[in-house]
Amino acid sequence: MAQFWKKLGITAKFAASFGIFLVLLLMIAITGYLALRYVRSAEKTIQASTEIETAVIEMENAMEKARRLHGDFFLHYPLIGFTKAHDLYVRQSAEQIARVIQNSTKLQEIYSDAGIRASRRSSHVNLNLYIASAKRFSDTSAESIALIKELADPMDGLEILFQRATTALQDETAVSMHLEELGKMMTASSKDYLLTHQRHFMQSSFNTLAVLQKAVENETNLQKSQRRKILTLLSRWKEIADKIVEVDIKKSGIINDFSLQTEATDAAALILIKQAKQDVGEAQLRISQAHTYAVGIMAVISLTGLILAAIIARVLNRSITRNIIDLTNSAREFQQGNLHVAAGPEGPDELGELARSFNAMSIRIRGLVDNLEQKVVERTAELAESEKRFRTIIEHTPQGILIADRENLQFLYANPAIAMMLGYDSPLELIGKNVTDIHPEQNWNTIQLVFRRTAPEPRFLSDTLCLRKNGTTFYADIVGGDLRYADTACRIGFFRDTTEKRNLQGQLERARKMEAIGLLAGGVAHDLNNILSGIISYPELLLLQIPEDSALRRPLHAIQESGQRAAAVVSDLLTVARGVASTREVANLNTIILEYLASPEHMEIRASHSRITCREHLDPHIARISCSPIHIKKCILNLVINAMDAIIDGGSVTISTCNRKVAGEEFRDMDVLPGNYVVLTIADTGHGIKEEDLNHIFEPFYTKKIMGKSGTGLGLAVVWNSMQDHGGSINVETGAKGTAFHLFFPATNKQVQAQNAQATLDQLRGNGEILLIVDDEPQQLDIAGRILETLNYQVHCAGSGEAAVAYMKEGRADLILLDMVMDPGMNGLETFEEILRIHPGQKAIIVSGFAESNNIRMVQTLGAGGFIKKPYSIEQLGMTVRNCLHENGSGQDSP
Repeated sequence: MAQFWKKLGITAKFAASFGIFLVLLLMIAITGYLALRYVRSAEKTIQASTEIETAVIEMENAMEKARRLHGDFFLHYPLIGFTKAHDLYVRQSAEQIARVIQNSTKLQEIYSDAGIRASRRSSHVNLNLYIASAKRFSDTSAESIALIKELADPMDGLEILFQRATTALQDETAVSMHLEELGKMMTASSKDYLLTHQRHFMQSSFNTLAVLQKAVENETNLQKSQRRKILTLLSRWKEIADKIVEVDIKKSGIINDFSLQTEATDAAALILIKQAKQDVGEAQLRISQAHTYAVGIMAVISLTGLILAAIIARVLNRSITRNIIDLTNSAREFQQGNLHVAAGPEGPDELGELARSFNAMSIRIRGLVDNLEQKVVERTAELAESEKRFRTIIEHTPQGILIADRENLQFLYANPAIAMMLGYDSPLELIGKNVTDIHPEQNWNTIQLVFRRTAPEPRFLSDTLCLRKNGTTFYADIVGGDLRYADTACRIGFFRDTTEKRNLQGQLERARKMEAIGLLAGGVAHDLNNILSGIISYPELLLLQIPEDSALRRPLHAIQESGQRAAAVVSDLLTVARGVASTREVANLNTIILEYLASPEHMEIRASHSRITCREHLDPHIARISCSPIHIKKCILNLVINAMDAIIDGGSVTISTCNRKVAGEEFRDMDVLPGNYVVLTIADTGHGIKEEDLNHIFEPFYTKKIMGKSGTGLGLAVVWNSMQDHGGSINVETGAKGTAFHLFFPATNKQVQAQNAQATLDQLRGNGEILLIVDDEPQQLDIAGRILETLNYQVHCAGSGEAAVAYMKEGRADLILLDMVMDPGMNGLETFEEILRIHPGQKAIIVSGFAESNNIRMVQTLGAGGFIKKPYSIEQLGMTVRNCLHENGSGQDSP
C-alpha cells in the first residue's frame, strides 16, 4: 500500500484525499436533504392547515356578518324605506358573500395541492357543503331582496300601488255613508296586515270587500259609471292584495331556508377548523422526529471525517510538504543571485518534475545573462529611432506645442507651428522665455494659477487671449496637461488659433440679428400696407370721377404721392424682411444705372449736393444679370445718398461697372463663390467709415444721421437684403480717402426681355366676369370692389375664408382675389384648398401686404395665377386680373 501511494502523483493523492472527504460531505448533504425535505413537507402541511383555519374563520365571520346585515335589512326597510335600506345593508351583505366565495376558491386551491395528505382531502365534502350553502345563501338573499323590492319599491312597489288603490276607493265611496263605512273597515284591516303580516287581518279585509261589492251593486243612488268605476277599483284592490299575500308567503319560506343554511354552514365550519388544528399537531410531531434523526446521523459522519482527516494530513506531510519546503529554499537562493543552485529530489511525481524544470531553467538563465549586454545595446538604438520619429511628428503637426517648467514657468520646448502662430522666426526664440511673455498682462494671474494647479485630467481653456511677438493679440483654444520632460515636472500645452472660428460666429450672430429684425419689419410692413391702401387707391378712384379742371385734383395728387412715398418706405421694410415678392427679369446693369441717373430722385439729390461731382464709368461690354430692376435702382439710390452725405467740403461720387471672374483663393477674401460676376462699384471721396461702425452698417435702423430728417436707418439694410435675394454679395473698402461699395451680381447668358407698354383704362375693362374678393379688412374689400366695379366686373365680397367657402358651395366665380393673412379663422392657403375641393381648377390671384412666404408659393403651386402686393394701383390690379382671366381662355368659360 505504501509503495502504491508513493507512485501516485500529487494530483492523484489530493484527488483520493478529497474524494474521501467528498463522500463524507455527500452523505451529510443527503441526510440533511432528506431531513429538510421531510421538514418542508411538514411545514407545508402546517402552513396549509393554518391557511385553511384562517380562511374558514374569515368565511364564517363574513357569513355571519352577511346574515346579520340581511336580517337588519328585513328589520329596517319598513321604517327607513327600501332604497336607503338597500344602500345600507344589501350592498355590504353582497360584499361579505363575495369574500366567502373568494376564500372558498383559495381553499379549493389548497386542497387540490398534490402534497396535501389524503386524510385532509376527505374534508372536501364539508368544504363543498359550506360553499354550496354560501352560494345558496347568496341566491336566496338575492331572491328575498327581489321580493322586498316588489313589495316596497318607492316607485312601483305593491305597497305603493295598494296604497294608491285604497286612497282611490276612499274617494269614490265617499258618495254614500254606508259605502264609506265599509271602505274604512276594509282599509283598517289591510293596514293592520301590512303592519303585522298576520293572515287573519287580510282575510277580514277580503270579507269586508265582498260585502262592499254587494252594497255597491245594490246602491240606488249611484250612477252607472260610478258603480262601474268603484267595482273596477275593488277588483284592482283585490288583485294587488292577493299579490302582497303571495309575496309574504314566499318571503316566509326564504326566512326558514336561511335558518337551515345557517345550521349547515356552522357545522361544516367547525369540522374544517377541527381538521386543520389536528393536521398542525401531526406535522409538528413529524418535524421533531426528523430533527432528532438528522442530528444523530450527521454526528456519526462528522466524527468519522475528523479521524480520516488526521490520517490523510500525516501522509500528505511526509510525501508532499517536505519536498515543497526544499524546493522553496532552492528558489530563494536563486533569487538572491546563486544561479548555480540545484533543486531536488527529482522524483516521479509533479514535485520531482518541477525540480527538474527548475534545474533546466537555471541553466538556461545563466546562458541568457551572458547575452544581456548585447540586448541592451540593441534596445537603446531602437529607442533612439522611436524618439526621432516622434520628434518628426511633433515638428510637423499644425497645432502649436509648448512645454514649460512648472517651477519657474520657462519654456523648454516649442515646435515650429507655435513659433509661426506667435510670430517668432524660430522655435529657439521661445526657449527660455516665460509663460507670461505670450499672454497679455491682464491675464497673467489667471494663467499662472491654472499653470501651477495640479489636475489628473487635461485642462481645456477656450478662447484664451494670446500675445504675438509684434504686440498684437489673437484667441486660441489651449489643452494643457502634466508630463515629465528632461527629468523635470512640466506642463505641455496644445494651441489652436480660433480667430477664424470667432469671425464665423460673429457673422452667424449678425445673420440671426438681421433675421429677427427682418421678421419684425415684415410684420409692421404688412399692417402699414393695409393702411396705405386707402391713401393710395381712394384718391385714384376720385381722380377718375372729377373733371380735369377741378381744384380737388391737385390735393388728391398730393395725397396719392404721399401714400406712394410711404409705400416706398414700407417696401424697404419688406426688403429688410427678405423674400420680397418681386418679378425677376434679364437686364443690362448699365441700362438700369442710366435710368436711375435720369430719374427725378437722382436730380433732386444732385440739386441738394451741388458741390459734389457724380461720374460714371460703365463697361460697354457688360454681361447681363437676372434681377429686379426696381430693387437695383433702390440700392443705387441708397448708396449714392450715403456717398454724398459722407462728403463734407466737396468731392466726387463714381459709379462704375465691370465684368469679373472670381476663382482660386480670391473668393475667400471677398466672401463670394467662384464664378462670373457683374460688379457695380459706388465710390466716394468722403471721410470713410469708422472701424467700430463697419460691423453694424448693414443692420436695420443703425444710422449716424438724424433719424427722420436725413435717413431712416434702412438704406444699407435694403442694399444688403436685396443682394442676398439676388444671390450676390457686397464688399466694402474704406479709409481716410473714401469708401467704395462693390456689389457682385451673378452673370447670366439669357437675353434681355422686351418691355410691355403701359395699358389704358379701356384695355383693363372686363366683360362682366364674376369676381370674388376675400379679405378680412373691410377697407380692402371696399377698395378692391370699387376698382373692379369701375372696370366692369361683377363683384362679390367675403370677409373671411369661411364665408368664401360657403359662397363657393352655392355659387361660382370666374376669379378669386384671395388675401393670404386673415385672422382669426382660415388663412388664404386653407381657404384655397377648400375651394379647390368644391371647384377643381378654380382661378385665383393672391393679394397680400406681406413679403412672399411659403404659403404664397404653395397657393401658386396649387394653381393661383398671379400675385399682387398691397397697396396697388388701378392699373396693377386691372392688368393682373385681365392676365389671369385670359391665361387659359375667356373668364366667361370658367366654372
